[in-house]
Amino acid sequence: MKHWIMNRAGLAVLLALVVNTAYTQFSKEEVKQSAWEEYFTGKLINVALWPDGMPNDNGIDYANLPESSWDMMPQLVVSLPPKGDKPTRAVVICPGGGYVTLARYHEGNMWGKFFQLQNVATVTLIYRMPHQHHEVPLSDAYQAMRLVKAHSKEWNIDADQIGIMGSSAGGHLASTVATHAPDSLRPAFQILFYPVITMDKLYTHGYSRKMLIGENPTQEMETLYSNEKQVDGKTPRAFIVLVDDDDTV
Repeated sequence: MKHWIMNRAGLAVLLALVVNTAYTQFSKEEVKQSAWEEYFTGKLINVALWPDGMPNDNGIDYANLPESSWDMMPQLVVSLPPKGDKPTRAVVICPGGGYVTLARYHEGNMWGKFFQLQNVATVTLIYRMPHQHHEVPLSDAYQAMRLVKAHSKEWNIDADQIGIMGSSAGGHLASTVATHAPDSLRPAFQILFYPVITMDKLYTHGYSRKMLIGENPTQEMETLYSNEKQVDGKTPRAFIVLVDDDDTV
């Protein structure tokens, strides 16, 4: 295993090189415009996460969300590459937001164009915030994996090559799926950008911890969601990107 350590400036250069490699024929504004146009041309597929009712409750009335709410109706936003002869890989994307909101654009939908150019489907997960009901976002992520597998033939996706990706608190959710999921829902790989990993209060992102498991969780609960302690022989390999001067996560 190799490790690279760099500061924020170095990470910015690395990401610029990666993005420029994929987007050489597109400007930043063209990429952004393309992402928005997909909504209006039907190229993005919106799929309700729980059409038959949600299995658990976080105290939010999703049928009557006020416009000012940071909560969003749980759903999948699917972006598919041009259909080819062989099924493609897919990535379920969990945006971050401290388990209180979702950075659904720059940590979610914006990745669609990038992965399309790699012939990879993306599925951005709009998951419910926990509001200290720790089981809620994980159940949404499991359901996302189920739905992608169920639609794999329709979407020309290889059901054995569905990975998961997340940033910040979304990285915690992604790594929770990777370390806790039953075999039938275990992702093939994980991509983690500056992820929250531990729930140890000495090291974790405090607000994510509070919103997920509360201010005074039991030691058992803290350990359960400290995903560095849940790795075993079945845990899929991870690509992790972070910076050495990140004093938030």
